[in-house]
Amino acid sequence: MRKLSITLIYNNKNFLEFINSSNIKSSHNNNVVYSYIEEIDHNSYKSLFQEIKDIKSWFYFNTPFENKSFLAFGNLFENATGKISKHAFNLDIRIPTFFGGAMFPIPQKTDLWNDYKTEEWFVPEFILMKNQNRYFLVTNLNYAILKTPDISTRLLRRLKELTGVAVQNDNDTNLPSDSVNFYAWRIQVESALDQIKKGYADKVVLARYLAKPIKKEAEVSQIILNLEERYPDCYIYLWRRNSSLFFGASPEKFISIRESKLSIDALAGSAKRATDKNEDDKIADFLLNDSKNLYEHNAVLSYILDKIKDYASDISHPARPRIKKLRNIQHLWTPVTAVIDKNTGADELINRLFPTPAVCGLPKERALEIIENLETFDRGLYSGILGWKDANGNAELTVSIRSGLIKNRLLYLFAGCGIVDGSDSEEEFKETELKLKPILNLFYS
Repeated sequence: MRKLSITLIYNNKNFLEFINSSNIKSSHNNNVVYSYIEEIDHNSYKSLFQEIKDIKSWFYFNTPFENKSFLAFGNLFENATGKISKHAFNLDIRIPTFFGGAMFPIPQKTDLWNDYKTEEWFVPEFILMKNQNRYFLVTNLNYAILKTPDISTRLLRRLKELTGVAVQNDNDTNLPSDSVNFYAWRIQVESALDQIKKGYADKVVLARYLAKPIKKEAEVSQIILNLEERYPDCYIYLWRRNSSLFFGASPEKFISIRESKLSIDALAGSAKRATDKNEDDKIADFLLNDSKNLYEHNAVLSYILDKIKDYASDISHPARPRIKKLRNIQHLWTPVTAVIDKNTGADELINRLFPTPAVCGLPKERALEIIENLETFDRGLYSGILGWKDANGNAELTVSIRSGLIKNRLLYLFAGCGIVDGSDSEEEFKETELKLKPILNLFYS
């Protein structure tokens, strides 16, 4: 494999002019982050991408419907939103400040997710970015780095350090290696329905997992390629931390903020796809008129509208749900748009909305309590949130569903569904089987 030389990216006139500019030299503030962005050719992008995918820590986030992706690595700051005061750019392209996410808010019982933190947002040292048909390498710097002698050489050396750290396998033993079978599932659903019938909760989203061995090391590039080709309308994400790789293709937007313009997906209510178009349309029509699915969907929509009403104006959404068709499943979908107050950032909305009834239930706190008592595995990042935020309040975050975790040559798959009055454990189990297929089919076709 050809090694990429980064020397020409850093050691050039534009970069030297950038780091010697008066506004940077006069800063003397390590809390100011500057982003230098340099356009690179496609071959350099591919070569560097191949190098990064084998290191022990990186974050990949792709919106194929925008033809835009970010591969972030290195760690300049971590969980330090307040430290970022400004950015400086030499191109008119939006650069995220923070990458990361948050786990589903249930205490962990095992070591399954010990490579990840409950919540983490980090400022990367480098971002490899694709924007339409153009490719860029972004370098984030603060004053402590800028005052380093021979900074071009230092950055080149740091880049080589990051791309030269191989993944190390760990030897954790406290990991689940079985699955939630139908009999265990039925008991959990019946227990949740009992709580619902007693009026303690209106809806509980229960999940199950499946663990299967992987005979050889997963080829990350092929996972990315397959996900992007098969699910072009989904968020594609991969997050490697040490010996763990969490990845998936989520159809659900959590929040998107662009210059105070907010968009959110209400996505709840599911049905299978059919190969015959007429049959597929009949299933969609049934979904649009099924009282159980409509109740579940409208509960999510009402929750979203209630949580954003004090922060937003011009709230708009279709009067009736639409159908969002994916490769093997279709959902009831209502896109919500609004204009948020300029003083309201992504963090405030995250705290208000997460987790939504689509992955948790209602009322939220009671649903969380039931989930914690009934589920026998750790959700971790499954049904959490992942994506990016910037220093100006913009964000792109997805709900991390349709996902898998590779750890110690085991593949863990996760899927859930909403339990409401009238739910049938067998039908809900079939729904989870349907939701497991996107990841399962990547490895076992």
